[in-house]
Amino acid sequence: MIPEIGVKFKGVQTGKLRRYFSFKNFVDFFRLPIGFVQSYFALLGFKPNVVFSKGGYVGIPVVYAAKLLKIPVVLHESDVLPGLANKLASKKADVICMSYIESKDLLPRNIKKVVTGNPVREFITKGDRDRGFKFCGLKNDLPVILVMGGSQGAKHINEAIIEALPNINANIIHITGKGKKIMDNTDQYKSYEYINKELPDLYAISRVVISRAGANSLAEIAALGLPSILIPIAKAASRGEQTINAQAHKKTHSNTWIIADEELTTEKLEEVILFALNKDPKKHTPNNAAEKILEILEEYIDEKP
Repeated sequence: MIPEIGVKFKGVQTGKLRRYFSFKNFVDFFRLPIGFVQSYFALLGFKPNVVFSKGGYVGIPVVYAAKLLKIPVVLHESDVLPGLANKLASKKADVICMSYIESKDLLPRNIKKVVTGNPVREFITKGDRDRGFKFCGLKNDLPVILVMGGSQGAKHINEAIIEALPNINANIIHITGKGKKIMDNTDQYKSYEYINKELPDLYAISRVVISRAGANSLAEIAALGLPSILIPIAKAASRGEQTINAQAHKKTHSNTWIIADEELTTEKLEEVILFALNKDPKKHTPNNAAEKILEILEEYIDEKP
């Protein structure tokens, strides 16, 4: 995607740092130093004023190479609970941008921290209701519920929605995840394995969003002011960051309900949907996270690497 918009790009190897036993850990152990060497020479070629890392394991060799070359490093943490990659990278950071104030005490004390929020793609707020209804083929006046289980879909959420369908007096737009489509479309139920450019239009016609609690999804929901039912990934299947994200989101968005994944039942979902449908969307919350991050990066533009 990056070369297509005219930006120079260099890929580097990295290894995933797993917290559990896997034979891949032995292979990835050797990929990290290779990625560090690749990053070192890539940075020598680019001669950047500043390195910006959004997190993820690919950022680790780049950040450590940057510090060896005395290039300033700015990090961004999307979740309340910092990931392992950002915990390691934060030791070499000059500034850490945070999506949530709650992250402040979970990051190194001696590093400058700024609450910027999580950037949202601008086109998300440009949805069109007419396009949305035309795309889905919905022709009744019932409220619309948008269901999305993250980029991979969510089997537990998918099953609960299908079971609850007969008792929900609303239209359902269901993004199931690739290869996880469950049933055929009806007059009130429309399912898609994956949605990209049409997502703003689907947001525009939705009264309620049912979603996992990934940082990007929460930022979009907040920017649009939509009532939401959040079903975080169970802690047993993650490090628990989605539950903490959801709780932080609820603090500042009263039209939010949280259902723990292990407590999700058809009856519980139906009950919460009734409450949520009676809540109206709030005004859009301007998301200027990208501008705040750019202001920080621009402070380094006139400095010599």
